[in-house]
Amino acid sequence: MMNATLRQLHDVTVELTGRIGHADHDELVNLVELRESVLLDVQQRRPLPDAEENLLRAIAEHDPVIVARMEALREEAADELQKIAVTRLQQQKYQQSFNAESFFFDEKK
Repeated sequence: MMNATLRQLHDVTVELTGRIGHADHDELVNLVELRESVLLDVQQRRPLPDAEENLLRAIAEHDPVIVARMEALREEAADELQKIAVTRLQQQKYQQSFNAESFFFDEKK
């Protein structure tokens, strides 16, 4: 009998890679956590039946697609952080040029 968590990992992996372009950070984190728990279980049950070994290989075939999406999300986050840093720098320059002790007087004519 095949391990249920291993089968679940395979199903989640296939489903997620099928829509990888829309997968968000949280879904990928959940997948990584599930993989970690399955890996711990697999390491304790060595040697594995051939069917489970084959399923692990099938799961591993999806790794390049998953890693590519993770890298794309990392690059998006880095770009956003860069934009935030530029915005803060611009705000600091503007705020530094403002002197809070200066006064303006309007005169009626």
